[in-house]
Amino acid sequence: MNHGTSREALVTSPRPAADDPEAPLARRSPYARWRTATLVLVYVLMAAHIVHWQLAGKTLAPLELHEVMYTAELGIVTAGFLFMALAIVATAVFGRFFCGWGCHLLALQDLSAWLLRKLGVARKPIRARLIAWAPLVVMFYMFVWPQLERITAGQDHPGFRFADDSERIASFTTTNFWRNLPDPWISGLTFLVCGGLAIYVLGSRGFCTYACPYGVVFGFVDRLAIGKVRVDAALCRQCGTCTKVCTSGIAVHDQLRVHGAVVDPRCLKDLDCVGACPHDALAYGFGKPSLLLRAAAGERAVRPRYEFTLGEELVMAAVFLATVFVFRGLYDTVPFLLSVGLGALGAFAVVVLGRLLRPGDVTLGKRVLRSGGRWRAEGLGVGIGTVLFLLLSAHSGVVQFARWRGHAAHVEANALPAVVRGPAVARALGWLTTVDTWSLFASAAAKAELAWVKALAGDGHGAATLLGEAVALAPGDAGHRYYYAGFLARQGDRAAAIVQLREAARLDPARAIVHTRLGQLLRDSGDEEGARAELELSARLDPAAAAVPNAK
Repeated sequence: MNHGTSREALVTSPRPAADDPEAPLARRSPYARWRTATLVLVYVLMAAHIVHWQLAGKTLAPLELHEVMYTAELGIVTAGFLFMALAIVATAVFGRFFCGWGCHLLALQDLSAWLLRKLGVARKPIRARLIAWAPLVVMFYMFVWPQLERITAGQDHPGFRFADDSERIASFTTTNFWRNLPDPWISGLTFLVCGGLAIYVLGSRGFCTYACPYGVVFGFVDRLAIGKVRVDAALCRQCGTCTKVCTSGIAVHDQLRVHGAVVDPRCLKDLDCVGACPHDALAYGFGKPSLLLRAAAGERAVRPRYEFTLGEELVMAAVFLATVFVFRGLYDTVPFLLSVGLGALGAFAVVVLGRLLRPGDVTLGKRVLRSGGRWRAEGLGVGIGTVLFLLLSAHSGVVQFARWRGHAAHVEANALPAVVRGPAVARALGWLTTVDTWSLFASAAAKAELAWVKALAGDGHGAATLLGEAVALAPGDAGHRYYYAGFLARQGDRAAAIVQLREAARLDPARAIVHTRLGQLLRDSGDEEGARAELELSARLDPAAAAVPNAK
């Protein structure tokens, strides 16, 4: 097929409008089945990765893109960093194939869109102005802002290095696969929000468009790629079939008319447009990258039609930012990606609720939420869901604010002499007790901080109780067990303290101070042989820790 035909031929040749009812029907794309197979394979490999860890006890570190942050901030080269680097290099040549053919969240979004279509709910992408900048803001906050803070503080980059499994982050292999991943139920909630609800509220591939920070990087690199969907101008009739089948919401026929190729960085190279073209006018091929392609003489791209007014989008931007800050790290559980997804959903839902509360008909995509002054069932569901979400957000905001104020007062109290720290301790107790009382879900870290404040206030028994609750909430946290053992030992329960230290040593065998304390308690209990073994191990790990005085 000749793709060297000039774009002038495309511009001057007769063509029907993009919505021509006489245009041929789209063909079934032969690439859809292959892409589905690769996306299913992604989940098969993820499952195999977990199974290998369970059977072997040690496996390759998670190939998660967020581990790039550890490389940027700590200098630790991780498997996730190398995986993303490889994906970026491939994108720079072939285009944005990884997102369309290898992303597990994209697979969930496409699956959700398919299920909604089966239920009669067609969700086309929603177009917005300001909120479309959200992924760029998120990417800047994740990767650029920490570096600016480091430079402003006059700190040097730690330098690149490899880390073994004794550190919090392992470079390549680990015995604790879930160490830096959220709990399974949080992962499931993240998939539901970012892969399912996002499609209903934001439209097809809504999370990719309005939340994903990694898509910003791949979209930028795609502009450099020589691999594009290109058109044979002599065959194209501008029937619009390619646009109709594009699930990324790109005006494909318009891009081809103006540039001779799809230059929109949202193009995930599904190749559905190529397979569906009734005239065999499209093909994936190599040529000039987007940055070097110029519009054909006299041609302009059609301006997109936005769903919201500028005022509504300003409200959406404010809601997005507020929601992300409210939910990020909530109860030391909600990961950043989930908070971003909730922020995007909340931003759109609040504006839709505002429309529902005003006179007039309201639609969401093609779905009618209210007509003739009456709320439809779907509109009522959207309205109630949004109100509940706002109530949850308000409650979560109060908890987060109290946690922040309590932590600030705790830091202040620690910095003051004991004779004058009373007011700061009282404020910290008040705020952190509010957090402990009103939280919907208990947080091990919040209980541990309240325990330390109670210890500053002289309530050792209360501190020990709270640390015990923290251990029950996070049994895999060696630090909580270590400090809990210290309080138990001070209360005279040496046997219980030894149990906690043994478990802490099992969870974090490279932490020398744990072996030191355990050895000291074993010696005090008359177990000289056990004490000698623990103290020798501590000395090998860290001679300074082995010399720590016995804690009474």
